[in-house]
Amino acid sequence: MSEVSAERSLHTMRVNGKGTRKIEDWMVEFARLFKIQANLDSDTCLNLQELGMKLNAQVMEEVVTPVESQEPFNRAAQQFQEVAAR
Repeated sequence: MSEVSAERSLHTMRVNGKGTRKIEDWMVEFARLFKIQANLDSDTCLNLQELGMKLNAQVMEEVVTPVESQEPFNRAAQQFQEVAAR
């Protein structure tokens, strides 16, 4: 049985100016294909934190504002007060 050794090509990148990381070719190729498929412009920065915060605020508003949500929040507030008083 012969053993086949796959040669892996690595890319070296600086990360936040703190050092280098090695990335294999398949990861670079996958990222390239993902950008093409998702139609992402590599010259623009994806602000996922901003998007996440916006979506989180929308969902929280939908969860917190209904009248039926107030009872669980009141019970939770009571539990926090009991724990804090210990």
